Amino acid sequence: MIVERLGNLKARKIYQMVSHELCANLIIQHGLPFNFVKYEVLRTWITYLNFDACLVSRNTIKSDVLKIHMKERSILKEEFRKIRNMICSTYDLWTSLTIKGYIALTTHYVNTNWKSCSKILNFCHFPPPHTRFELSKKVKGFLHVWGIEKILFSFTLDNSSTNDVLIKTLKS
Repeated sequence: MIVERLGNLKARKIYQMVSHELCANLIIQHGLPFNFVKYEVLRTWITYLNFDACLVSRNTIKSDVLKIHMKERSILKEEFRKIRNMICSTYDLWTSLTIKGYIALTTHYVNTNWKSCSKILNFCHFPPPHTRFELSKKVKGFLHVWGIEKILFSFTLDNSSTNDVLIKTLKS
């Protein structure tokens, strides 16, 4: 119940989609795990605040986070389409202590408001061995998905010999 300006009590309407989006943004901004919504103390607190609140599942919140990701991704793709200048990219490839390989693609550019921007476009599991062919295929796929392969000005790499094939593939 909430009190209106005239002092009357009124039931507050909770919009579940707004609640889901707010929870998804909380998880994104603070790097929380999806099972955060299953924490018993959180569920007790939400139920205390509003007995009629619909508690969200881990899978639902994961879906909501992915929707936000897709929306932000399309906004960034549109920003790339508007860029009149070239962009610079770099990738980083490493293996964790648990022998799991990862790859990240980062891009640097000046946006239409002349602000320098840096965005991590892709971060994903990339199991070893990191062969020349697989590396070239993966990076070329990243660039194609984002639609930036034609406006790429420079590509910063480390001194690994596998990068020679990557550069030849990207040039062609």
